[in-house]
Amino acid sequence: MRFTHEDRFIISLMALWGFADAVAPQYRYILLFNIIMCIWVLYEAFITIRRDHNVKPTIISTAVGLMLFVSVYMAVVTNFTSVKWDFLLLVGVLYGLWVNYLSLKS
Repeated sequence: MRFTHEDRFIISLMALWGFADAVAPQYRYILLFNIIMCIWVLYEAFITIRRDHNVKPTIISTAVGLMLFVSVYMAVVTNFTSVKWDFLLLVGVLYGLWVNYLSLKS
């Protein structure tokens, strides 16, 4: 199983997406932003699968990115007072660091 830089990018992009959704819910073009981000994540996943044939790492990266999206969003919305979202955020960050280590090692 080999993680690529696109896998790292998917994880960080989805975490930033969750943060942006949490801090700007009344933003006028938030629906357009969400559509663009969704297309961008799908594009990165498709490129990784098509070019490198890394299906399993890309699915794992997308799942971790989704977990980070939800945990960052909920942690920011609850002002970091909910232990379960903070713990999920910590797990996602640690797993993201592990993916970074594996992708830089290979």
